[in-house]
Amino acid sequence: MNTGYTIYSIFDDSVIVMFEGDFSRETVRKMYHAARKMNERMLPGISEIVPSFTTLTVYYDPEKVGGKNPEETVQNWIQNIMEETDAAVKDEARLIQLPICYDPEIAPDLMKVAKQNRLSVDEIIQIHTNEQYFISFIGFSLHIPFIGGNNHRIAVEKKLTQNIHLPVGSVGISESKTGIYPVKTTGEWQIIGRTPQNIFQKIVSFGQPGDEVRFIPIPLDTFAELCHHPDDWEFAV
Repeated sequence: MNTGYTIYSIFDDSVIVMFEGDFSRETVRKMYHAARKMNERMLPGISEIVPSFTTLTVYYDPEKVGGKNPEETVQNWIQNIMEETDAAVKDEARLIQLPICYDPEIAPDLMKVAKQNRLSVDEIIQIHTNEQYFISFIGFSLHIPFIGGNNHRIAVEKKLTQNIHLPVGSVGISESKTGIYPVKTTGEWQIIGRTPQNIFQKIVSFGQPGDEVRFIPIPLDTFAELCHHPDDWEFAV
C-alpha cells in the first residue's frame, strides 16, 4: 500500500511516480531516496531516472526489460522500492549549518533587496537566518544546491541582467529559494552574501536533497579566517 504517491505509465517506455500534495521536504526526501535506491538496484533495461519537483520519471527500453509485460515489470520494481522508501526516509534527514557573510563588501545586492522589500539590511539578515530550510534539489548543469523555504517578506525576482563573474559560494535569492553558486560563473539571482569556498565545497559533496539547512551569519573577519581554515567549522549536526 503506497502513502502519498501514484505510479502510472505515460508512454510505452516511461513510468511516473507522482507525489501527492504540495512540494515539501518530505516529498524531496522520498523522491531522492527512491532515485538513489533505483540506481543502486538497477533493473535491466532502465535507461534513465529523472527526479523533478513532485515527480520521478523512469525511462526504459521494453525490449531490454523483456518478458510478456515490460510495463508491469517496471511498475512492480518501482512499487517495491517505494514501499521500502516510506519506512527509510524518516531517519535520513540531517541538519547542515552553513556560515554566510552578509557584509556589503561581498553582498552586492543586499541593500537593493532590503529597499525593494521596505526592510533594513539587518531585518533581511535576521529573516534569512531565522528560517530552517531544506535542499530542494541539486541543479543539473552546475550542481547548484537550491534551498527552499525563503520567507515571503524577502522574496525578490531574478535580475534582468546577469551578474558577471560571481565568486564561488555566492548566495543568491529568487522568490522562494536560495541558491549557492559552486563555481565562478554568471547568474541572475540577487546576491545577498557569500559562504567560504572550501566549506561550501565540502557541503556540495555531503549534502543531499531533503537535508535541512540553517544559515549562520558571520562577520567579514570570520569569513576570511574560514577561507583559510575550513576545518574550524562544524557544518553538520
